[in-house]
Amino acid sequence: MDIKIIKYKQKWLEDIFDLILDIKVNEEKIRYLKRHDLWTIKKSFLCFYLAFNQDELVGCIGLRKIDNESSLLSRFYVKKTERRKGIGEKLYQKVIEYARKHKFKDIYLGVDEVSKSGIGFYEKHGFKKTSEGKFISEDDDFTYLKNLEF
Repeated sequence: MDIKIIKYKQKWLEDIFDLILDIKVNEEKIRYLKRHDLWTIKKSFLCFYLAFNQDELVGCIGLRKIDNESSLLSRFYVKKTERRKGIGEKLYQKVIEYARKHKFKDIYLGVDEVSKSGIGFYEKHGFKKTSEGKFISEDDDFTYLKNLEF
């Protein structure tokens, strides 16, 4: 398997919509995809990475700025058939590398209760559930926080 992680380019926007919508509808049973942040990825995100297996988009991840010390991990998805192959790990490490390079101390994320594998991944990587949910969408069930150590 030859997985490539690359920076976002506009030409893949529809593929990103398709990937996320497939996961939302078929796994999370959510019928509506809020796209406001996806229409303006270059403005909404500090960084946004895509994972490709051959020519197929199989994952994505983004990082948004909250303030000078805090960031928000967002739009982290891996196609179901491609999970448990290290793709999520590669995407996650790119975002962590970016966050450390830019001196962010905290990374927040919001997650739905139905995302059991996502919650397991986040906890394995040192995220802790927190009540500090002010940065997270009201659609998320839980807020997690990881303090980056330098």
